[in-house]
Amino acid sequence: MSFWARATLLEFCCGTDFMFANMDYPADDPDFASSVTVEVTQMLERLQSRPSLAVLCGNSEAAQQAAMSGAAREHWSPALFETTLAGHAREYLPDVPYCPSSTHGGDFPFSASQGVTSYYGVGAYLRAPTDARHAELKFASECLAFANVPEMETLERGTERVLHFNQPRWKERVPRDLGAGWDFDDVRDHYLERLFRLQVASLRYSDQDRYLRLSRVTSGEAMAGAFAEWRRTRSVCGGALLLFLRDLWPGAGWGIIDSTGPAQSTVLPAAAGAASDGPFCH
Repeated sequence: MSFWARATLLEFCCGTDFMFANMDYPADDPDFASSVTVEVTQMLERLQSRPSLAVLCGNSEAAQQAAMSGAAREHWSPALFETTLAGHAREYLPDVPYCPSSTHGGDFPFSASQGVTSYYGVGAYLRAPTDARHAELKFASECLAFANVPEMETLERGTERVLHFNQPRWKERVPRDLGAGWDFDDVRDHYLERLFRLQVASLRYSDQDRYLRLSRVTSGEAMAGAFAEWRRTRSVCGGALLLFLRDLWPGAGWGIIDSTGPAQSTVLPAAAGAASDGPFCH
């Protein structure tokens, strides 16, 4: 059964991006423009009559990348996404909403209180949990990425040696931004210290098992707190998509489901508990 058929069977609502990311595309080049038309129309033809398709998105973070790079404002919204892809979407799927970019709208495409944006105030920006309320988030196309520690059964599974947090193999698998001096283990550890008023360095030195158990709880509590804020009665938030659903290999990745299939035991229940319909994920 195909992904879209299964999504329909399970009554899921799904969004999908066109295959464009944060790059400056040569849209004026005839050969490139022709290849875009072929690719996009083929994709849209396959997506017709898919009841689970809820939204189409022109690209991933192109507007945000242009703005953060200091490009002139007219380059934040290229005609390729604002006009060309929008026109194809209207022709083939007129009833499906189209958003030009995963970060779009407002004075800046990364403004939480305007349009659609990525939100990492609680998360990579290390802001207080109360920022989930004070940011007045409208809609997050991705948010709340933490290095989620799997259960020991996953870390011990397979023919590999036990994966331990003090090994280079562990750090190889922890997500990080290119060129950054920190990774998402550091983000989770920051909130562990904040939530439990413990020093991570001392905890890792004295009680490694407790460190791992509290690390698992920390991700879930941070996510649950944010979703509780966004779903309160007076919230202006229209939705938020977690980054992301499933890890690709054993280790502390972004997934709320680990690489072997089971949900992270303290992450998914805590996040789902804050949302009557459960969290929504990439």
